[in-house]
Amino acid sequence: MENKSKIKVAVAIACCWAAISILLAARHKKRKQKQEQSSKPCFLKTEQKPQHAFKRVLADNSYSQFKHLKLHTPNNESGTSSLHPYETEIGGLLREPDVGLRFFEGQVDFEMGESYVWVDTESKLVELAETLSGERVFSVDTEQHGLRSFLGFTALVQISTKSEDYLVDSIALHDVTGILRPVFANPKACDVLSKPQKSLAYLLETYCGREDWRQRPLPIEMVEYARTDAHYLLYIAECLATELKEHDNDCLDDKIRFVLEASQRSNTICLGFFSKETEAYPGESAASSIFFRHLNGQGTALSVLGDTKFQDIVRQLCAWRDLMARVHDENLRYVLSDQAVVAVSVFSKYSVKVVHFLCQNDERKMKRQRERNPT
Repeated sequence: MENKSKIKVAVAIACCWAAISILLAARHKKRKQKQEQSSKPCFLKTEQKPQHAFKRVLADNSYSQFKHLKLHTPNNESGTSSLHPYETEIGGLLREPDVGLRFFEGQVDFEMGESYVWVDTESKLVELAETLSGERVFSVDTEQHGLRSFLGFTALVQISTKSEDYLVDSIALHDVTGILRPVFANPKACDVLSKPQKSLAYLLETYCGREDWRQRPLPIEMVEYARTDAHYLLYIAECLATELKEHDNDCLDDKIRFVLEASQRSNTICLGFFSKETEAYPGESAASSIFFRHLNGQGTALSVLGDTKFQDIVRQLCAWRDLMARVHDENLRYVLSDQAVVAVSVFSKYSVKVVHFLCQNDERKMKRQRERNPT
């Protein structure tokens, strides 16, 4: 009997120790998970992007107005200006326009061959600048990247002469692209720039095309697309110039001279330059867009949308997101998507755990997108 009692006591003690051990192990595991989560750095800080390697002309994501670089800056003066850097040259062309608009002499074969020049070193860029300085006309196009950047940057420059196509890796050469500056400032050279902002091709590229022009090497189909953009610009420019001259010859009594008008309009357009969009409160336009979309039936109850607290949280999140995107040079939706902004604002009254779950879910979605569009 006494032995049975001792056995029962021993079993009870063992069970207690086992329970205590399991409890301590569970607490240790939970504490370790919390430490790992708290020490886990934000992907906005750890993810390497091409612009992190830029050393000159860094992105100005501040709230101040954009300052354009001066072309010729003495050492004792500031290197930025609110004036157009090529205002003098363009003003001269407006006063004395080139109404000849003859791009080529004789017949030129515009069929695109298989060869092209990939420019990705400073020495190659110097050679290209020397080549272009001897050309009277060449075409230029660019591919912009804004998918993983706040304001975006030029990822590729395509230049074509009548005999060769050049693809300039403006990511690798970001800090030395000023080598091409004298070429573009030469008023004797004619740069045919591709910016068809009202064309169907532009709309398709803007709203449907989301190619990542940062990837290296570029896939063959993207190389062909980039070459085609600039290659046929010269031919199109020649055709347009011929058509304008025919209009002038057919309408000798007309007060409008088509060639002169086209030249002046083109130069006037070139006087336009980039300026930042400003808003009274950071993130206000994004918040207004969210309210508008969800008021038009994207799933959020009208009673929630009309709630003042909900609107305040949306505005605060949009302001925070705007700041984080500027600091980390990141696209707004990669910081926090609009859907996550709405979800967090709706469920914020419940608990921190719910909000944390929503943010984690949004981060998983962004991670899948980053895997499809790697940096």
